[in-house]
Amino acid sequence: YSIQVTTVDGVPLAKHAVTISDFVPLTIEARLEIKEDHWPVGTEQDISLTGSYYSGGVASGLSAEITTSLQEVSSHDDGRLSGFIFGNKNNSLTSEVDSFTGALDDDGEFTTSLLAEYQFEKDRLYDVVIEGTVYDVGGRANTVKKRVSLDTQPSYVGVRPDFDDYASRDFPPSFTIASIDRQGASVAFEGVSYTVNKVK
Repeated sequence: YSIQVTTVDGVPLAKHAVTISDFVPLTIEARLEIKEDHWPVGTEQDISLTGSYYSGGVASGLSAEITTSLQEVSSHDDGRLSGFIFGNKNNSLTSEVDSFTGALDDDGEFTTSLLAEYQFEKDRLYDVVIEGTVYDVGGRANTVKKRVSLDTQPSYVGVRPDFDDYASRDFPPSFTIASIDRQGASVAFEGVSYTVNKVK
């Protein structure tokens, strides 16, 4: 395709070429099935990737891939904990990538299992990001993604500032502290101490 700018008299002023490499709609629906929405660390977990044609029927025999990665997060997905910061707010490190490849069976399914054993810091929240891809006959990727929370310890401490972006000179800044388990339920504070430092 090309885009051309002309005067009212038809004199070309500018011309720009646009290349469209692929505008064919996807024909395969990929789905991930994961039994648990949070994984205790050190447990074995099953992951199932299925593929089916939008026109009907299973996509048996196609190449499939499941990848998992560990991602550090600073917030909890429970709406009651909105605004609480866990660990380092500015850190979204992703690591510990695993990959499993195979082909969809006669039922259009590819299943694998993994041991949820990762290296982690004790004061952080982590999610495991699972990405499933089914490749069509031409090699085009049909990808779906899910995430589950990784349960690494009995409790997690989060802090929420009780003011907007800036603290006022007229009022002492205050904070709310929460102690929760990985599913967001409150747990008792044990041996928690905290300090407030002024950053110059």
